Amino acid sequence: MIKLSNVILLLGVGLFSQITMATTRATVFWFDELEAGVDPVQMRYLVSANYLRIDNGDSKADFILFDSDKKMIYSVNHADKTILVIRNSNWKKPTYDFSTDVVQAPLEGAPIISGKQVQGYKVTVDGEVCTNIQFIPGMYQNEMQIFKNYQITLSSQQISNLANTPEHMKTPCFKLDVVYNEGSYYDLGMPVHEWHNRGYAKYLKEYKAQNVPEVLFKLPAGYKQYSVGVTQ
Repeated sequence: MIKLSNVILLLGVGLFSQITMATTRATVFWFDELEAGVDPVQMRYLVSANYLRIDNGDSKADFILFDSDKKMIYSVNHADKTILVIRNSNWKKPTYDFSTDVVQAPLEGAPIISGKQVQGYKVTVDGEVCTNIQFIPGMYQNEMQIFKNYQITLSSQQISNLANTPEHMKTPCFKLDVVYNEGSYYDLGMPVHEWHNRGYAKYLKEYKAQNVPEVLFKLPAGYKQYSVGVTQ
């Protein structure tokens, strides 16, 4: 005869397995990212219906979680058990004292991906290229909207730090590509190659939809949250 305690134990184990095995559908993008003076790194971007998670593919490593509904970025540091919180300030783009030239067009000789030709999007100021994007038009529109919301929220942090930025760094490209970058290129489609004037580039290596653990889109419990000058 099976003891009641054993039945309860088995039920508990089964319930625990269901909880730990809970998954959600997400689109996973892998990028090679290059920063000036730093070795290239491979980064994973997971996009669910409401969240974006950025990590290096190791579920135990530090990560960034973006809540697209709340427009809040959480940067998780496991070693310190802290979470830096960045909030969207609903900023408005200023009137610049310079003019910009934006060119969007299919790239001659570019490959056809998913039945669509790769196109280019280039922003220049006085002959200097600030942003150069290659993208597949119309792909993953919902996911790209989350990418755009993340970029806008990230821009909020750059704006808050603008007063502390040395004057010689406040070039037209710096203002366009770093501080007031609202990610408008995400409205066009899925970038496969990004180049930015600040010395940053990103190359799309792989993308696919798959089931991933729900826990990847949750913040760790018990970590101290803080914003600039604020601790919670």
